[in-house]
This record gives sequence, structure tokens and C-alpha cells, in this order.
Amino acid sequence: MSEDKEWKEIKNEIESKDAEIVEKYGIDIRKKFIDITNKENILKKKRRNFIIKIIYDLLVFVLITYLIYYFNSYNNQVKMLKQLDSYSRNNIEFTSSDTNFWGNGFFEYTSKVTNNNVIHAYIDNKVYESDINERYCKYFFEKWEDKDKNLFKVVETYTDYTVGWKTKKGWLLNYDLYLYANTMEELLYETEACIRFLEYMNQPTILVNCYIQMEDKLIRPITASGQAPELVRKNVIYQYYNPIFNN
Repeated sequence: MSEDKEWKEIKNEIESKDAEIVEKYGIDIRKKFIDITNKENILKKKRRNFIIKIIYDLLVFVLITYLIYYFNSYNNQVKMLKQLDSYSRNNIEFTSSDTNFWGNGFFEYTSKVTNNNVIHAYIDNKVYESDINERYCKYFFEKWEDKDKNLFKVVETYTDYTVGWKTKKGWLLNYDLYLYANTMEELLYETEACIRFLEYMNQPTILVNCYIQMEDKLIRPITASGQAPELVRKNVIYQYYNPIFNN
């Protein structure tokens, strides 16, 4: 018997048995099985496509979220860098950041002027804050050699800051210089020491927090960045004789 004839007989036998089952039970089991199998395959395909779509949508969402986060963080990093550069003549370099989805958070920079010492900053929505003035003042005061340096009392503290859910301990430096005078002669003498320190720094955009305590007055010789020596002297005299500067 040839192979084709044998397969034909097997097929006829299967069809004959299927016909007997249909006649006896009224159901074409083989066709029913094929239909069930086809439906299961369709359902599996639909489930597979649904899972693929979820994974694809999730990946797109993650990518878009990351791009928004990156853009916001980078945008704020550049804004803060420009602000710091305005203080330091383009000598600032970005080193790291710790920000939230909206780009708010903490930023770290270094300055070539201060031998790459760190500068801390933070951005909270539209609030921009850094300790560049304090970091510069600390760096130059510690390097300054002057016969009257011992007259200055340094008050150095650090402030915690919270942006969103994140808190940085001791993030911003506070650096204040205090002098104490008992007579007008001492007041004017210490004013000249402040001026010499400003001239040594040679950083006209940096504001130095310097105070002279005399009697019941707390005098601030340097009230703005870039002040000329003559204006510093006038500030001292004006504040001494003006009662609004009484403690």
C-alpha cells in the first residue's frame, strides 16, 4: 500500500469516527477542540499584546519623566551657575546636584579663585540662595596676614536647609567678622583694618559681613559689595551718629 493511500484511509477513518460522534452526541468534538484552541490562542495573543503595550507605555512614561527631571535640574543648575558667575567673573564650575522632579534642591560648585573650595547653593521654586560671599570671605580671611588680624572675632556657623522632603545638615556657611571699639579713635582704626581686608580680597562683587560693636551700636562698615574705602569710612561715621543703629 502506498503512503498516500494509507494516509487517505487514516483520514477517512478519523472523519468516519467524527461523524459517528456527531450523530450520537450531536457535537463535533474535534471541531469544538479546534475552536477552543483557536480562542485560547486569540486570548493569549491579546494578553501578550496588552502586556507589551503596558510595558511600552511604562517605558515611555519613565523616559518622559526622566527627561523632564533632567531638564528641570539642568535648567536650575545653569541658572544658579550664571548667578554665581556674576559674583566671581566666570570662575565657577558645577560639581554635583541633589534635586527633585521639578529641579528644586541642592547644588554644589567650586571656584578657581578659592583654590577649588566648595560653594553650596539651593533652589526652592524661585528662591535662589548660596554661600559664595561667606566661602570667599572665609578663604581670604584665613590667608590674610595683617598686624591687626587678631582684633577680629570670627563667628562661623552652618545652617540646615530643607527643600521639599530633603534636608541638608549644615548646608550653608554663615561667616561674620566682629570688632569691638571703646573710643572713636579705636572705631576709626578698626575701620581701616576692614578696608585693608577688602583691598586684600580684591573681590568687588563679594559682600563681607563685618561689624564693629561700640557702646550700644552695632556698626556695619561694609553695606554693599564693591564699596570704595571713602564710602566705608562715611558709613561708619553715619551709623555712629544715627540713633537707628542703636542695639
